[in-house]
Amino acid sequence: MRVYFLQDLEPHGKKGDIKNVSDGFARNYLIRKGVAVPVSDSLIKHIEDVKRQKEGKEKRIIAAAEKEAKKIDGKTLEFQLAAKDDKKLYGSLRASDIEERIKNKYNIKVPFEVGLEEPLKEIGKYEVEILFAGGKVKSKINVIVSKAQ
Repeated sequence: MRVYFLQDLEPHGKKGDIKNVSDGFARNYLIRKGVAVPVSDSLIKHIEDVKRQKEGKEKRIIAAAEKEAKKIDGKTLEFQLAAKDDKKLYGSLRASDIEERIKNKYNIKVPFEVGLEEPLKEIGKYEVEILFAGGKVKSKINVIVSKAQ
């Protein structure tokens, strides 16, 4: 019997898989426990429709992310922070600070992440990667950290 798995069940199948299993195993365990459902023509059509809708939604998200990424690509953000001996900052410049400045300055509506592994703790010029759509679209900005006057 062909079944469509609704949940992961190792080693038999993962969620979304269509597999052939014995009739008894399917009826007595998989279907009864709600782990799988029997495959029918209407189910296959429904699965294909859902897959098409997901692909369309993903394309729209990526298109919006590319539009927003172009808006900020190569731009420069300047931060003036308190520093000691003209090199080290008293605090640090975190990814959330850069994210907030980008949202306010460029009016970005699409969710994004700032690819900063650790906070910036020194004065200088940095190139920071901005990730849109879960990292599928990337953009780079320049961040200049200088001493506050």
